[in-house]
Amino acid sequence: MYLESTIPIKSNSISVYIARRLGEEVQLLLVNRLNAAEDDWGIIHTDVKPMEMCWQAALSQVRLDTSLVPDSVYSVDKVEISYDVKTHAVMLAPTFLAMFDHGQEVTPLDPDIRVMWLSVDQAMRNLPLASQREMVKMLHENYFLKEPCSKLKVYPTRF
Repeated sequence: MYLESTIPIKSNSISVYIARRLGEEVQLLLVNRLNAAEDDWGIIHTDVKPMEMCWQAALSQVRLDTSLVPDSVYSVDKVEISYDVKTHAVMLAPTFLAMFDHGQEVTPLDPDIRVMWLSVDQAMRNLPLASQREMVKMLHENYFLKEPCSKLKVYPTRF
């Protein structure tokens, strides 16, 4: 017997975590949009346009929000799952990590965005969602403490 779900499942956006290395330390970039509460810091989310690859949307949004091109972008091999109250839908968002291998400073191209670099521990204290904090733990263990799996690198492209 087939039962149709009354809760739609949508997947038209992605999540992007941005990190940089400063010597032995890794920092994460958190963003705050001016239309959000002053202490509402988070990561980048963006919609994927029709016919656009998810990793291309990640790269484009990182460029827009930082004014820089990352040294590398990885598929994190995880999908963030959340419930959107406004649309009454379960949202699936493939997740990416954009890495800067040097201590670059950022200047968002959008004047409505504020950014701050934080240590992994500070980011954990400032991220409001448990799922984001769990993702930072996973990134720390699998991408920051050791070399990421080369199969997950999507930029510079290996295709």
